[in-house]
Amino acid sequence: MPAQHRVAVIGLGVIGQRMLTNMPGHGRFEIVGGWDNNPAACAAAERQYPWLRIAASPEALIDDPGTDVVYIG
Repeated sequence: MPAQHRVAVIGLGVIGQRMLTNMPGHGRFEIVGGWDNNPAACAAAERQYPWLRIAASPEALIDDPGTDVVYIG
């Protein structure tokens, strides 16, 4: 099986939440973190996805060597 892609999700609104729901089921995507400029969106995503690591900033996700792909919703 090809390598798994480690994905950071920036933007945790409706589309970002869809990515959090659907990407892990694909088998080749691992969500490594998320961020949104709206604290309420971050809190909602943490409640919905307790495994999700919320980053301090988008730059923290982009610069993280554990991130292969950045999805911006």
